Formats: sequence, structure tokens, C-alpha cells
Amino acid sequence: MKNIKIIQELHDLGITGYHEVSYNPSYEELYQAEVSHKRKGYEKGALTDTGAVAVKTGVFTGRSPKDRYIVEDDITRDTIYWDKKVNFPTTIEVWNDLKALVLHQLSASPKLYVFLYLSTFSLVSIIIDAPASIALSIFA
Repeated sequence: MKNIKIIQELHDLGITGYHEVSYNPSYEELYQAEVSHKRKGYEKGALTDTGAVAVKTGVFTGRSPKDRYIVEDDITRDTIYWDKKVNFPTTIEVWNDLKALVLHQLSASPKLYVFLYLSTFSLVSIIIDAPASIALSIFA
């Protein structure tokens, strides 16, 4: 019953299609999914000599502070420190294009991993289509 509600909430967010959903998966489930023989290339994790799982990302070695997209609007105009070093303003059109790209990729995935937790300020839901792949964070 819980998965039916989660699938409906995914559809409400714009993530369409039919998915197997893993809600708050365990470490073991994520580990098995990451090192699965079904994964190939950049989507497959490898066990290191220390027991950690490493993922080859090619030229994309991690998140960059310049990959933050904050829409400058009436709410953020005076509440974000627009320093032009880390906090760069973007337009709603750019944000909508990025959101459409993420929703398209998540909608095409056969399995989604949904994490839900309470942070200091809000309820946060993170949806990913593979342990080392694309992620969508939604702040309520």
C-alpha cells in the first residue's frame, strides 16, 4: 500500500511511467544494486581494497559549486548573497529546462530509490534512479 502512495506522489511531481520503488532502502540493498552485474560502464560501482564502493564518473569527478541553480526572483533577490563566485542567479526558464531533463530521465528508469528524511528546516525527499546516478531533491 505504501508503494502505491509513493508512486502517486511521484506522478504528482511529474515522474511518470511504471517503476519498481524502493522506499528508504537499506545499505545492503544499495550496495547490491551498485555492484550488480546488470550495471555497465559509468553506472557500475566497484569494490575497493578497503571495502568501499567506488564509481568511475569519467570527466565528471563530482559536484561543482558552479552547478548550483538558484532562480533570482522576488523571494531570493534580497535573501541570497549573490557573490558571483558560488551563488549565481539563473532564470526560471533555465530551471524549468533542468527540471524537465531530470523528470524525463527519472521517468524512463525502471527502478527508483526514494529517501525521505526530516531536516532542520523541512521535509526532504530525494529520488534517484540508481545509487550512483541522477538525483532529484525536493524541498517542501
